[in-house]
Amino acid sequence: MMKSFCTTAAIIIGALAVQVVQAQPDPPTLSGQTFKITLIEADGFVTIDDTAPDGYSGYIIDMITNVAAAADFKYELSLPSGFGSQCTDGSVIIDANSTEPDTPYDDVYASAYLCGEDDTLDPDVPEEYSTDMYWSMYYVTNQRQLLGKFSVST
Repeated sequence: MMKSFCTTAAIIIGALAVQVVQAQPDPPTLSGQTFKITLIEADGFVTIDDTAPDGYSGYIIDMITNVAAAADFKYELSLPSGFGSQCTDGSVIIDANSTEPDTPYDDVYASAYLCGEDDTLDPDVPEEYSTDMYWSMYYVTNQRQLLGKFSVST
């Protein structure tokens, strides 16, 4: 009797779980909008790759491609412009108020995390260099892995 009850309960719970999963709404779409995305060069995550369609390859590029397909948006990728307030390393300083031609997107900023963040968050970055999103490395920490937020395959 108990075995029959457990089997019946398991079937009902399974059916309810299927209904809940099926009842989830479709993810929102962005109807073909185009977003400018700042990337940070980091081995395996974002690599400058002249043979790739957008000029970049890596885990973050794969992630952006899949998210864009699911949410129906287009994107333009670029490295940090160098115009942000956190973009000084002493060798290249880009003056946003200068009328002289500068060298935005200088290689010196390709892996500068805070500089890349500035393209999205710093209000002083000129409009033509401001971006909508900033995608960078993701760290697999013990805490994230234990919470099931990340998985590592071997």
